[in-house]
Amino acid sequence: MNDFSLQPAFLHLALDLSQAAYSLQLEPWLDHGWADIAIQVDEALVSGLNAQDAAARRSALQSASHIRARLERLDPISQFFGMRRQREALDTCKALVMTHPLRNGRTALVIAFAGTSKRMFDWVSNLRVEEEEGFHAGFLALTRQFEESCARIQLPQTAKALGLAQLTLEDALCDLKRPDSHFTLMVTGHSQGAALMQIFLHRLLNKGVPSHNVIGCGFASPRVIFSRDLQNAVRYPIYHIINADDLVARVGGAMHLGCCRVLPSDRAFRALCYGKYADGRAMRDMLLLQHTVRSTQSALLLGIAALQSLHELPDSEAEAVLDTFAPDFIPGLLTQRLTGYAKKLLRAAIRRLQAKHESTFGPMDEQKLAQYTAYLRMFFLRYGTQKTIQLLRDALLLPHSLHGGQGVRAYEALVTRYAHLLLPALWCEETPPVWATRMNGRYLPPARPTRDRFHRFSSAHRAARQLRYGQETRNEQNPSP
Repeated sequence: MNDFSLQPAFLHLALDLSQAAYSLQLEPWLDHGWADIAIQVDEALVSGLNAQDAAARRSALQSASHIRARLERLDPISQFFGMRRQREALDTCKALVMTHPLRNGRTALVIAFAGTSKRMFDWVSNLRVEEEEGFHAGFLALTRQFEESCARIQLPQTAKALGLAQLTLEDALCDLKRPDSHFTLMVTGHSQGAALMQIFLHRLLNKGVPSHNVIGCGFASPRVIFSRDLQNAVRYPIYHIINADDLVARVGGAMHLGCCRVLPSDRAFRALCYGKYADGRAMRDMLLLQHTVRSTQSALLLGIAALQSLHELPDSEAEAVLDTFAPDFIPGLLTQRLTGYAKKLLRAAIRRLQAKHESTFGPMDEQKLAQYTAYLRMFFLRYGTQKTIQLLRDALLLPHSLHGGQGVRAYEALVTRYAHLLLPALWCEETPPVWATRMNGRYLPPARPTRDRFHRFSSAHRAARQLRYGQETRNEQNPSP
């Protein structure tokens, strides 16, 4: 596959697999000959789902239905215990595994990671933004959880085809190290799932799996690494399909692993995917505001500014915003119980975000925080509080949407209608995309910055900051005469 072009069939398959990891609708996959399906949600795991006969097919669909019900459980009790469980260990990995024979005699092995669901405690991993082994700590923990499950994922149909008594996913991943492996691995995912895809493939490649045996494709991929010391990112057989309006692709770590294919902001694309307000001044204002967010730090500052602006409103307006938008992430029964506590909830959320910023980045950039606050106050006066919050919510969620539902979703449109307009680009830290240049009908890869720009909360930066702080302290204690 050419480094700067992706085949439409490949993109469509990756998109459908990423959506299937959310929906767990197995009927079309079973009907088209996919086998050895495994589903993991948190610590729950089922594997070896097949459709050799009507009974096996019925059993597979029932198993998928039970796991899907677990994802849809949003009652306050399960939310509470889920949050408590995340204090001890991050265990909200959601993955779909399946196989299919190929015409060349090999077997396609597919792993699709799902992103963040509607469960509140799914966000705990996203907010573990500290560095661990050069990676985003929360994403790394979920990747490890899946790796620990590989030995328990059975592939009975594939084992039978290869004349083996038993075959696990761990065995198949070991077989990938052989140049003439029986398997070709494809890993895909959306949002948080695309982050896990990058780390999982990085760890496989470091274990000796040759790059020609694997390929990855992520949609709305967060950045996962903090330093270029890991390896040169563009050499990875990983592709990221990104909407330039999507904030999620600008947060996480400092850089992506692999090659980004980005659709620049386009008026026709917005009109197709963002609804009736897409071309209005209000939506343009919100998109311009969220385009100023180019890192996890600035995302936290925008969140703090939004919560502080709501906290300054009269009680009745704050309550109205909570009543309107809390059901998106808090069960309805719990929302009714929280009536009258809007200001307390806002104060608690502000303290949490401030503490996260302090522990990860140090003191807040008060000037940037004041700028965000001024923008939001201006929009509150111009459009009204509830409409501003609704528009800001839409400006964050609509560019990030994947597939299905009413209308055309952003990433579905990127694959089905705009794939030919995707441009190679490099996103790094706070910088905007660096676009590739076109010469003689071919795209040249984007040039990386000449100096290494490690992330502001990488270990290298922390060491430099501590050294500088120590020097300043010594100067204060021993002033020059």
